[in-house]
Amino acid sequence: MIPMPRKTIVTVIMLMAAYPVAHAAEAAVPAAGLEISSCAVFSEHNEKLVHDCLTEARKSCPGPGTCELPIGMNLTAGKDIDANPETWELVKVTFTCKGIAHLNGPHYQNDHATMTLACQK
Repeated sequence: MIPMPRKTIVTVIMLMAAYPVAHAAEAAVPAAGLEISSCAVFSEHNEKLVHDCLTEARKSCPGPGTCELPIGMNLTAGKDIDANPETWELVKVTFTCKGIAHLNGPHYQNDHATMTLACQK
């Protein structure tokens, strides 16, 4: 057996004792979940008509997990932003998952439709 200095033995023991604690702390930190960063409803025929729907989208998807976001008139407080029932508005949402940006849309605004926002595992 090779003799080791006492200081080296103490250092090795301290490192071995600290490793499980440091490793457990890393595992306890939850991964960042889904967060909606922008939401816009805009006219298909007039690019100047844009409604910021971020507040409404965040209310509909408050949690960090997968969300089915309704993309109807709920995003515009029941208003047709171009006041023309013959035209369709579009919905576009950007969100982040674990710090990576994603885009969903544009999709036609529809009271009977949802947009799935999800982080891939």
